[in-house]
Amino acid sequence: MSYTLVATAKNEGPAILEWVAYHKMIGFETIIIYQNDSDDFTHETLKTLRDMGEIAYFYNRAERGRHQVKAYKRAAKQAAFRDAHWVLALDLDEFLVVHADGGTVQDLVDAMPECNQIMLNWKRFGGAGKTRISQDLVVETFTLAEDEARVKTRLTPFKTMFDPNAYTRCGIHRPQGQLIPEDQIRICNGSGLPLNAYEHRNFRAKDPGQRALAQINHYITKDAASFVLKSYRGSAHQANRAIDRKYWTRRNYNSQEDLLLAARADAIRDRMQELDAASGGRLLDLRDQAIELHRSRFDALMEDSATVYRDLYTYCLENPGLAIRD
Repeated sequence: MSYTLVATAKNEGPAILEWVAYHKMIGFETIIIYQNDSDDFTHETLKTLRDMGEIAYFYNRAERGRHQVKAYKRAAKQAAFRDAHWVLALDLDEFLVVHADGGTVQDLVDAMPECNQIMLNWKRFGGAGKTRISQDLVVETFTLAEDEARVKTRLTPFKTMFDPNAYTRCGIHRPQGQLIPEDQIRICNGSGLPLNAYEHRNFRAKDPGQRALAQINHYITKDAASFVLKSYRGSAHQANRAIDRKYWTRRNYNSQEDLLLAARADAIRDRMQELDAASGGRLLDLRDQAIELHRSRFDALMEDSATVYRDLYTYCLENPGLAIRD
């Protein structure tokens, strides 16, 4: 089977290499990335990976707040999308984690009942009390997450891996443009449970099986400095959504340790080194430059006469979210 991953990016220079290396490692043969208006070595990194044949990369022109939907419509026209057996759309702060033996997307599909849509619940990771942007991998820096059992009783957002013969394109959380009759739709979740076995509403669902076969690690806040830059950059999909104190408080989960991806950090780093070697040393250099640029931009925000971002950073430091919470 063939697997295609679709993503959009804006100013994700520090994260791209790790994210691509990992998802290639677990079996996505094709990764299609659309980028818009980045100025932090995102374009240079994606172009290098494209020139190496590791990804398909396109510039994504669209109206403000419409970049994600526009990218998904454009991706649906790519042969690698239409020819794939399974497609998944993720953001660059989301990592698919397969619990099924072997840890690959093929292992996940093999463990599933017959279906053409798999709802994969998020597991939200918090900032773990980190305050500054690190050179370390995301998956080893942030290892505190929401309580594992929370998904049993709370509606939790999901992303969907799906058969492109059943739907025309990716949506933000669910595929769009149904192509087959309703009675042929077969939906399971990340525990392999059928749709009638759990509560679901719109883009959220519970999972009585607690993500037994797979989850989406969502590194939604990261460290306090990265969060301030995220607030400054704004939301890719909801242009008017405030990324503020309330956003931090509601999403910064640090209730329970989850080391599943941290345990794979050495393998991810090895894959990054392989890609870097194939690029003649360019990829890791671009990552280093992107990290330094993000650090300098954060420092500039802290020095700016406007106090809003200094105040937000102070709030994050004073409210690290490390206490156990529901």
